[in-house]
Formats: sequence, structure tokens, C-alpha cells
Amino acid sequence: MNSDSNKTDSLSRTLREWRVEASLPPRFQERVWDRIAAAEKPRPSFWAGLTEWMDSIFSRPALAASYVAILIALGISTGVWQARERQGQAEMQWRAQYVQSVDPYFMPMK
Repeated sequence: MNSDSNKTDSLSRTLREWRVEASLPPRFQERVWDRIAAAEKPRPSFWAGLTEWMDSIFSRPALAASYVAILIALGISTGVWQARERQGQAEMQWRAQYVQSVDPYFMPMK
């Protein structure tokens, strides 16, 4: 037990005598306080962040025009895809109705 107390005494003495001789970078304290202030600020909600991002995007006309063009193309392609799917379903239904009108005993598969 005595050797443990000697080790802790030696460690305590070494830590008390230890001095840092390196100099801090310029404006170190100012940067630390800036980081603390930034960490304490409440974070904006999702919608506030989205609104801020949209404002920054639409403040540049060329970028805004490209986003609008991409969104229009995406909307048109989605509409065409859904229309083809519904057209295919309607076509299958019409074919089944025609076959059933020609052959009344025909039972369509579901």
C-alpha cells in the first residue's frame, strides 16, 4: 500500500510542477467563445431550414430556372408513367369485356 501512495504523491507532484510552454494561436479565445455561442443557438426547425435553403437557391436566377425545369420534367415523366399504367389496366379491362361479349361463358382471371 505504501508504494501506491508514493506513486500518487509522485504523480501529484509532477502534475503540480507541469507547465505548458506552447503559445496559443492568434484569436484563440475569440474563436472559443464563438463556438460556444454557436453551440448555444437553437437550431432551426426543418421547415425553417428548408425555407432558408429555398431562399438561397432562388436568389440566383440561373440556378432557380434549372431547378424549376428539373421539377417540371420530373412531374411530366411521373404523369406519363402513371397514365401508361392506367391505360394498360383499362386496355386489359376492355379486352376482357370484348372477349366476354363474344363468349359469355368466359371468366376473366383476377
